[in-house]
Amino acid sequence: MTEDLKIITDALRQGKLIVVNTGLGMMLACDATNAGAVSQILGINSSRLHSTVTLLFDETSRLTNYIDELSDIAWDLLDLAVEPLILILSGFRNIDMRLTDENGFARVSVVAEQHDKDICRSLRKPLAAFPVTDVDLIGESEHVVYVQKVESKEHQEKKQKFSVIRLEKGNQFKIIS
Repeated sequence: MTEDLKIITDALRQGKLIVVNTGLGMMLACDATNAGAVSQILGINSSRLHSTVTLLFDETSRLTNYIDELSDIAWDLLDLAVEPLILILSGFRNIDMRLTDENGFARVSVVAEQHDKDICRSLRKPLAAFPVTDVDLIGESEHVVYVQKVESKEHQEKKQKFSVIRLEKGNQFKIIS
């Protein structure tokens, strides 16, 4: 385990927040199962965060610990995605339920980049991650203990292209973007 990964994992286990550059862009993240950490992330001024959270997983198989039933279509979409993909799913358990909407749905993504996988794998839990637009303001929060180096604007814009699909019961789906 690298020193950065140890710092990140220890911080997340202590209920701290981190800012990381994921395949979905810059994200403010915490342990999705830690109510205190979720309270902190939800308490940050909403003008600094987009209103949607994405649960980040290191591998598709880990979702079975957090979702009651994952359809065959969801398995296939997550396993076969070549571009960043967000599925909107329901039936969650073992996470802070404030991360779901009023109907129990939440956004889920299996991360592709090795650094992101290493964080989730080391924590052994999903991350609750919110897109951030102003890393400097977020980094000034007393609750944020790690801010990953920001990459070039061109690289960030390239990484923020992803698809969003909402899956309903009975294998009904809607392509959002």
